[in-house]
Amino acid sequence: MRYSTLENPKTTLGKIVSKAFKAFKEWWDKRTIGVGMEEEGNKKMYDHMGFNRKIKECFFDPCARDKDMKPAADEGFISLSKEL
Repeated sequence: MRYSTLENPKTTLGKIVSKAFKAFKEWWDKRTIGVGMEEEGNKKMYDHMGFNRKIKECFFDPCARDKDMKPAADEGFISLSKEL
């Protein structure tokens, strides 16, 4: 565990552990949320809460599936992120 907090580890193991821990921490610190494109009130609320970075616009619902098990079409939503 001590390798994970070192800024400049000298051993190969220390470098590997430090790099892996930094990557995990970057992944862990990001939070995402989806909001409908027409939901202006929710957009303002999430912006106020810090979800102000737009990741992408989606036009299908990844949870809803059609008869061929493909993602069903959706009215659209925006995926927003926040760094903690």
